[in-house]
Amino acid sequence: VRPPDPAVAFINASPDSPALDALLNSFQLANNVAYLSSAPRSGAVTTFATIEPNDYDVNVFPDGDPANGSLTTFVMNRDTSILTVAVGLSDPLADFEKRLQAVTFTFDRQRPNGDKARLI
Repeated sequence: VRPPDPAVAFINASPDSPALDALLNSFQLANNVAYLSSAPRSGAVTTFATIEPNDYDVNVFPDGDPANGSLTTFVMNRDTSILTVAVGLSDPLADFEKRLQAVTFTFDRQRPNGDKARLI
């Protein structure tokens, strides 16, 4: 039995950005996601999209404006949970370090037990 495909979600944490889109290669992970919202969603709950394991270009940009976004790459392996978060400012006023960026990382979604806790 092979391990499950990777599961991925997106959060817009860019305080001055308009609604954002997120693409993994040509797969649309998020569309028109407002600040402090997430995608994909099922009602009020963030869900995770399953994708094929592969190397992905992660492109986060203002809704309908891919030329003004952030492009990174990330390897998505089987049996992993992945979060892509848009951080920074869409208008950083010449401060390049504060620009809109996509940060992608894996994390453990298993429920902690005993005296263990996880912060993401």
